[in-house]
Amino acid sequence: MFEYEMHQVRHAELIREAERGRLVREAREARRAARRSARDEGEGRVSTHEGSRGGTRGESQGPSRSHFARTA
Repeated sequence: MFEYEMHQVRHAELIREAERGRLVREAREARRAARRSARDEGEGRVSTHEGSRGGTRGESQGPSRSHFARTA
């Protein structure tokens, strides 16, 4: 009977240890993701998306419209 109780105690310890390990891993991954996200937003990554103004493969669409109102 004593051996069975020791087995139960060890089993419970292993389960707690595994759960603690999972929590540590999740926290570490979350910190890395937050750092990566902050770095990407802070640096203002440049998109290399082709055709940002509707053209493809570097085709020119002519002059773009100004975002400012015309003066009289």
